[in-house]
Amino acid sequence: MPIVESHVHIWTQDDAFPFAPTLPDVPAPTNDATAEMLLEVTRRAGVDHVVMVQPSTYGWDNRYLADSIARYPDRLAGVCLVDPLDEKAPEHLEFWVQERKFHGVRLHAVRADSAEWFTTPQTDRIWRKAADLGIPICVLMDLEHAPMLAEMVQRYPQVDVVVDHMGRIDVAEEPPYPNFSGLLRLADHPRTFAKVSGMLHYSGESYPYADTHPFFRMAKEAWGPQRLMWGTDWPMLLDKADYLPRLTAVRDEMSFFNAEDLEWVLGKTALQLWQFT
Repeated sequence: MPIVESHVHIWTQDDAFPFAPTLPDVPAPTNDATAEMLLEVTRRAGVDHVVMVQPSTYGWDNRYLADSIARYPDRLAGVCLVDPLDEKAPEHLEFWVQERKFHGVRLHAVRADSAEWFTTPQTDRIWRKAADLGIPICVLMDLEHAPMLAEMVQRYPQVDVVVDHMGRIDVAEEPPYPNFSGLLRLADHPRTFAKVSGMLHYSGESYPYADTHPFFRMAKEAWGPQRLMWGTDWPMLLDKADYLPRLTAVRDEMSFFNAEDLEWVLGKTALQLWQFT
């Protein structure tokens, strides 16, 4: 069974692709993280296919990822960004999907003003277009935004929705986990998925980041392995871990995933949503 990485970012210092951050406090990268570097590090880890997520450093300009997909369509797929407040967002999304071969769009619900736009008709336009195009919506959100996402999922039950980084886990939360439980209720909607990712951001421990494991165990109980997918968020936090430990922390250290579960989490789930030529 192929191993599929569901969440990485790439960029280049090439002036042909200037940086233009969309989120506050996003620093410009100081080193390259090119498609070729990604393909080499994933090859060494035994990863067959990779889903790239447009980084905030490029804003709404998805060209570098699009060029990479065109060069390596058998290995790479992409999730684009469009400005949710732009009246032409549906047209932009259609272009990136139909002309530049992206398969998915990401919404950032982590800004201070998210509650003002996330459930409004402005965002409805993107959800309707995603439904028409048959693509998933990936959502970067905080746990507090789970009710907003639930509202949109109820409006658009035909759209596949992927929660990035498990809603940004708070490892300090204790049973009965009132905030994380709100996220888990999204699993009641059959076309929601979640990523087993982001542990390096939230863990206060060294490998294997055991303080995050209870949350991923609860996610398995809620979604089942058939709706969970592994991701590394490479090249973020390379000062904390190289690529391979981000795989082995899930494959070898999370004992609540049995061999059949891991077939789904490490590949089969992502292949339900993304195709590779």
